Amino acid sequence: MGETEITYWQFNLFARAKKHHIEPPSWEFAGDNPAIYINWYDAAFYLNWLSDQRGKKHVYTMTNPRKGTWTIDYDVEIDATANGYRLPTEAEWEFAARGGKDSRGYEYSGDSVLENVGWYSDNSNSRTHAVRQKKANELGLYDMSGNAWEWCQDWYDDYDAGQKDNPLGPKNRSDRVLRGAGWGSYAEYCRAANRNYDNPDYRLLIFGFRLVFVP
Repeated sequence: MGETEITYWQFNLFARAKKHHIEPPSWEFAGDNPAIYINWYDAAFYLNWLSDQRGKKHVYTMTNPRKGTWTIDYDVEIDATANGYRLPTEAEWEFAARGGKDSRGYEYSGDSVLENVGWYSDNSNSRTHAVRQKKANELGLYDMSGNAWEWCQDWYDDYDAGQKDNPLGPKNRSDRVLRGAGWGSYAEYCRAANRNYDNPDYRLLIFGFRLVFVP
């Protein structure tokens, strides 16, 4: 899993190469800050492009574009056998945020004092901040509590109480999972256990992502 959320510098390489629109934040541009205004499809297109750069197979196939008032929706097929870059599943995200097998049981990702590990409503000054400024968690991952909400691969639904080992989301729903909370979130939303969701074609100045890859 990526140590940090994808930054503006990283996303801008893709945006310039593919002529993909990138929305600057309302505050002063900062390339080491997490890229925001990112919808789920933006993340998938970026990850396919990155897979191309590294000679890996695409995970996502997006077809049948449907233009709405502000955004474009797609039909998506996900190749679980592909070795390309992708979003984490919700289960992978939470396992990593909690510190994996090295977990110390913190409330937030890396500490039970949110100030030490995350940018949120009380300390962010209503904006994102450069990655790697706060303490990493047990796995060396940064900003998994706060800074930017992170898209996950799964469709959102209530947990199936019968599934315990690496559960996957439903095959189809209307919303994709978001985890980790963001710069405008209250502390309760930054807990490693907290869940959120939204329509995959929504771009908001709190939505970003991080990647997963096969070494």
